[in-house]
Amino acid sequence: MMHLKHEKKITWFVVITFLAQPVLMLIAYLVYPPDFSKEFPVYDPDSIMIGTYGNALSVAGLTVMGIKLADEKKVLPAAGFTMFAISSAILMTSLFEISQVVSLESYEKFYRIQASTNFLYMPAMFLISAYEDFKKWIRFIGLISSIPLVITGFMFLFGNRDFKTLETISNIGFALMFLTSISWAYNVYINFRKNSK
Repeated sequence: MMHLKHEKKITWFVVITFLAQPVLMLIAYLVYPPDFSKEFPVYDPDSIMIGTYGNALSVAGLTVMGIKLADEKKVLPAAGFTMFAISSAILMTSLFEISQVVSLESYEKFYRIQASTNFLYMPAMFLISAYEDFKKWIRFIGLISSIPLVITGFMFLFGNRDFKTLETISNIGFALMFLTSISWAYNVYINFRKNSK
C-alpha cells in the first residue's frame, strides 16, 4: 500500500510537470507573442520568464522520470530522460541571452547554445524510445519531434544566420516536443492506472 502511494505521488508529479511546460509556453506565446517583423525575432522578457518557469517544471519532471526508471533498472530510457533534462536546462539558461538586449550578437550567442542543445535531443529521444511502457507511436513521436531541431542546428552550423527562418523551424520542433510531452504525460498516467488495478 505504501509503495502504491509513493508511485501515485511520482505519477502525479511527472504528469503535472510534463503538462506544465506546453501549457505555460502556450500562455506565453498568446499573451506575449513574439515579434517577427524585425531582422530577427524579438521575445518579450515576460514571455521568456513564463517559458523558463515551464521549462524548469519540465526539467524537474524529466529528472524524476529518469530516477524512477533507473530505479526500475530501465537504464536506456532513464539515461534519455536525464539527457533530455540536461539539454532542456541548458536551453533554458540560453534564453536569457535574448531576454533584455536583443541584437544580432546576442542572437548568435543564443543560437550557438541552442544548436548545441538541439544536437542532444536526438540521442535523448532515441534512448527514451527504448522505454517499452510507452506506446510505440509515443516512442517515435519524440524522435520525429527532434528532427526540426537537429535541422536548425546544422543550418546554423553551416552558416545560416536567417534567424527568422531558424526560429520558425525551431518553433515547429518545440511545438512537436510539447505534443510529445503531453503524450508522455498521458501514457504515464494510463500506465499508473493500469498497474494500480
